[in-house]
Amino acid sequence: ENGAIKVFAFMSTTSQGDILTAAKSTPAYNNFPNTDEIGIIYNTSLKDEDCIGAAGSFGPQILVASYGSAPLTAFNSNYGVNGGASTDAWTGNITHNKKTVVSLPAAAFTYQASNNLTIAVADPNGNTDPITANNTIASSFNGGAVANTDKIRIDASMDQYGTSDPSSFILYNGAGTSILSSGNIPNSTTTSYFYTLPVGTDCYKVKLIDGYGDSWGAGKSLKVYDVTGGANTLIHTVDASDFGSQLFGAMELTSAGSAAAIEELENEKLSVYPNPASDILNIDFNAISGDYSIELIDLQGRSVYSESLANVSGQQTMSISVANIAKGAYMIVMSSNNKKTVKNVVIK
Repeated sequence: ENGAIKVFAFMSTTSQGDILTAAKSTPAYNNFPNTDEIGIIYNTSLKDEDCIGAAGSFGPQILVASYGSAPLTAFNSNYGVNGGASTDAWTGNITHNKKTVVSLPAAAFTYQASNNLTIAVADPNGNTDPITANNTIASSFNGGAVANTDKIRIDASMDQYGTSDPSSFILYNGAGTSILSSGNIPNSTTTSYFYTLPVGTDCYKVKLIDGYGDSWGAGKSLKVYDVTGGANTLIHTVDASDFGSQLFGAMELTSAGSAAAIEELENEKLSVYPNPASDILNIDFNAISGDYSIELIDLQGRSVYSESLANVSGQQTMSISVANIAKGAYMIVMSSNNKKTVKNVVIK
């Protein structure tokens, strides 16, 4: 602001005594070296992703400052994404060392794997800016990932405010239909969610949500893995550390449908408790006359516990000691007759 330097004067009884009187003054400035000068302080970069080749539109905001002796009443902006060229002529009034936010009209572009936004301001009050070092700013943002997969695992990494903010994500297909919703993500954990894709190619979008508006926490992320046929391949990472209230990630995924052959167990009513567990983990389910296998699997796909039950029927209860298993997020996978069901569990 004008007078960023402020002068304070006061009188006291001693150097550390009571203040008797005080005054504040803002210096007045004159004899500026340049009459017309503009600077760009920052811009809001586009963080929402979309699949590569999708049509995008972005109207950035910029914070500009007037550094000349004359009020800034006009300037031009040249900007674009991935080499696009758009212009805007601004008019208004900004006095010396004052700043204002300017919203630029939306500009069209096509999403690439990595997208670059550049903005330049020029022609303050229709004149040449004598100092151009602060007239240009650039930023980048990701496009979507591309992968072949039949089944995905989404790992959501959350700070200690997941349930209180609350924080969640929603996965959408290309038609904009919600196909997977996390609900409130547990605090201070990485929680896994699974989805089997239909056959074909589609652009999937995942919306990260934070009710408080301060993202999911420093260093937190949403990661998508290909887990088809036991694979554990990272497809995409969406940075969740600084997005405010919501952020979209995107992936173009192609499924051949092989994972669909592994049907889900429907009638066993698997229950896992307590969750989180620190000593004993109990597993209850209703066996439908057959052989069953139970595995505790970490997020790298490694089995840390397994047990097989032969020719069982009716209500089953198992207790697993987890006291010596490293704390973190795991999956309980129950399989029978080429069918399976999965429950997420946290060991603390």
